[in-house]
Amino acid sequence: MASKSAGSALCANLFTIAAFCCTISANHMCNFLKITGTKNNQTKEIFRGIWKGMTNSNSECTRYQDTNMSFDTNWRSARAFSILTDVFGAIAVFTVLASMMPSARNKTVLSSNVSLGFMCCLFQGLTLLLLNSNACHDSQDLTVQNNDETCSIFVGANLSISAVVLWFCSSLAISCTMAATVMEASTEKEREEGTAGTDPKEVPAPVANEEEESKPKADV
Repeated sequence: MASKSAGSALCANLFTIAAFCCTISANHMCNFLKITGTKNNQTKEIFRGIWKGMTNSNSECTRYQDTNMSFDTNWRSARAFSILTDVFGAIAVFTVLASMMPSARNKTVLSSNVSLGFMCCLFQGLTLLLLNSNACHDSQDLTVQNNDETCSIFVGANLSISAVVLWFCSSLAISCTMAATVMEASTEKEREEGTAGTDPKEVPAPVANEEEESKPKADV
């Protein structure tokens, strides 16, 4: 039984660490999405992320604070949710790693880990609001000359989707760990109660053999 909860905890650790790595990569890279359009009869591509990206087809990846980008509600929301996922994800990684110790693997800690996992799953999914923001529809030099630009998900968005799935799997693995831990605690309690219920004084003394009792005792 102990190996069952330990195995579930190990799976939860792997899912949580993988989810956090995908989260950090997706939220802080330049190629969350890709804008494709035509400029001077040439196909151009612009890559953008939540916090940094290209302002036009000739620029390099830079932080948006150094540019004149227009942030709408969806873009600001995506940035806010990325911060929440980074923070809660870091807490989730710490608490899940701590739960590998049997002393910290209790119902309270595990239930909080489940909540953290589901929150990260939700918040990371909401970073996809970037696909319906100015980041995806305001490519400056491409839209001036053409109306045929397309905006599609790229590496960062795919990592974000992967992170959502991994956070969900992490929560399920932690739930299994919590169930196994409760079963182990219940079994251990029953074993202790069974051991404590056996009083050595109540154990009957062994009955002597009848033939030995019938034999006369030798006179001293």
